[in-house]
Amino acid sequence: MRDLRNSIVRLLLGILLPVLLLTMGWWSTDVAHYFTENQLPPLRRLLSALRELNRQGDYSRHLLASLRPITFGFGAGACIGVVLGTLASWSK
Repeated sequence: MRDLRNSIVRLLLGILLPVLLLTMGWWSTDVAHYFTENQLPPLRRLLSALRELNRQGDYSRHLLASLRPITFGFGAGACIGVVLGTLASWSK
């Protein structure tokens, strides 16, 4: 039981700590005005836009439009890497 609890705590810390640090860093750059709003929009504006997209039902459409080229690029890169790796292994 103790091992399970330790595993859950480690998992939550592994997820929550990076998210918390990223959020605090983003918020601090907003407060200190390190970037303009065009370079790094404030976190509150981003969350507001996400809520609005989700309310209108456009979130999934925009998410798929963003993930499609990322997935294609990763797939193309992986295929090229496998082909080049295979050719390199045959050259021995």
